[in-house]
Amino acid sequence: MRLGVYAALLYVSWNHNLLGLPDRIGWSRDGVRAGALGSEANLVAARVARPDLPALHPLILVGPGDHWQPYTSQVGLTGIVVAAVPLPPEWVVPAAAAAMALAAAAVVAAVLVGGQRWLGPPAGDIGCALAAASPAFLPVAPSLYWALGLMLLPFALVWCLAPRAAGRGRCALLAAAVALAVLAKCLCGYEYVTTVVLAPVAAAWFHLHRAAAPLGRRVATAVVVTVAGLAGFAGALGLHVAQHQFVMGTDGVAAIRDRATARTVADPTAEAGASGSRVRVAARCFWGFFEQPAVSVAGGFGRVRADVPLKWVAGAALALAAAAGLARARLPRAAVGLAGAVVLGLAAGVSWQVLAVNHMCVHDHLNRVVFVVPFLPLAFLAVGTAVGLLARWAGPAALVLVGVTMAVNLATAPGRAADDDADQRAAEAAVADVLKAPRPADARVSGVVDSALPAGAVPTSNLADFGWLDLRTGAAADPGALVVQGWVAGGPLRATRPATRVVAVVGDRVVPCDQLRFRRRDVEAALGRPVPGAGYVVRVPAAALATGGALRLFGVGPDGAVTELTAAAGAPATPPAAP
Repeated sequence: MRLGVYAALLYVSWNHNLLGLPDRIGWSRDGVRAGALGSEANLVAARVARPDLPALHPLILVGPGDHWQPYTSQVGLTGIVVAAVPLPPEWVVPAAAAAMALAAAAVVAAVLVGGQRWLGPPAGDIGCALAAASPAFLPVAPSLYWALGLMLLPFALVWCLAPRAAGRGRCALLAAAVALAVLAKCLCGYEYVTTVVLAPVAAAWFHLHRAAAPLGRRVATAVVVTVAGLAGFAGALGLHVAQHQFVMGTDGVAAIRDRATARTVADPTAEAGASGSRVRVAARCFWGFFEQPAVSVAGGFGRVRADVPLKWVAGAALALAAAAGLARARLPRAAVGLAGAVVLGLAAGVSWQVLAVNHMCVHDHLNRVVFVVPFLPLAFLAVGTAVGLLARWAGPAALVLVGVTMAVNLATAPGRAADDDADQRAAEAAVADVLKAPRPADARVSGVVDSALPAGAVPTSNLADFGWLDLRTGAAADPGALVVQGWVAGGPLRATRPATRVVAVVGDRVVPCDQLRFRRRDVEAALGRPVPGAGYVVRVPAAALATGGALRLFGVGPDGAVTELTAAAGAPATPPAAP
């Protein structure tokens, strides 16, 4: 029962964002979503769209002009499996993404149920509420590329099954299961492999401390599970080399070696395009992750906005661990064991950031996931354990609060969408009036155009995130359309949704366009106040552009103020990534 409740709450939060969390770093949305594909899903979608390729062909990267090339940095297990399903890509890819989100939710739910059993209420309930409110899971839970469920599986296997692995035979079976889980994860990519391999050590420590096992046994167990993980990693490398040789006809050893060198020992300043000493750049990148939100409260898509950064969660978890160590004689062994597991879990996450420093420096929008495996679930259980010392009823209350918030957000989403449509129509009418009777720009609305590119030249990772990827081809759905990005601000200071609208004009006609609104933290920092939905991405259809005439964009305030948006000074030639 509890497993089902936890998994359901986590799934609808991570896949459909019913808590209204910021779903990315930097450019983030906080609305209810459907059909989310997750980060980097374009690589898998492009592979699924090519049934003519060999069955064991790796993923595909589609570039400008629909030029594609094999993505040989991994075997591409998810692409191979999903491509084998005899269904149209536009059906199977979203379904597979939803299945990935459900798998990740089920794995974390199993971890939290175990925590509730061994630590007592309300540890699991509070942990579930916090995990549901964590934006760190949203970009990766449904992702066919990152396979979060597999990333968490080695840790979850030891966490859930170690108490039953009494005797050498069962221990060997558990170690084999860990090796297979790491193998499967590495076939989907080697990213974060040190974290994945070391995470089971934290789970083993927890159970061995509960059982008052001697230090020697703990060390031996840590060695066994680590060696098992390394065996799975080695197996994936061997299969990857074989794929290069027999499917692609290339030197797999050289390809893997070159990729590993670029992500580990190469100069991070060059890789990240940053300036300064290697150590200073790496340190700045490392600390930046602790400024990212680990828990967010949106309260209905912006009506209440508060982020709890990772540094606060890490600091609180380490403080609880230190307190448990000092008061270990007066606390249950499970609570003290959890304190050690929290520290080991954080160390597992940090291991990738240190050993793959270049990957860390260029993936500030992605690498928060290293703290998901397994630090954040353990930290959330630690918070739940601490709350349990004060009030055991808090766990069910937290779950009810999460459920009520989701229900309210879901029930009010159609009304918000209708309000947005009405505001957009009013803005288009205001721009039409300005076209008939031109007047000076209104200073109450400000904004710029950062970039404008044909959809076929926009990275397919962005198109997948925007929902503008044709799953039948793995390329832009309307390659001749123009994708324009920028920001616009104006209207009341305490707005809870975008107060300004963006209207496109081709020639002398207002053109209805697909558009998305994002939170832009950089704009908010520059203006010194929250600006819901300051960022915009507009797709002007190719059919509208074909009629001729110049394209212009206008920002429209809620009171009818109209300003034409012009190109920003030094605007990039390519759109900024949408993390």
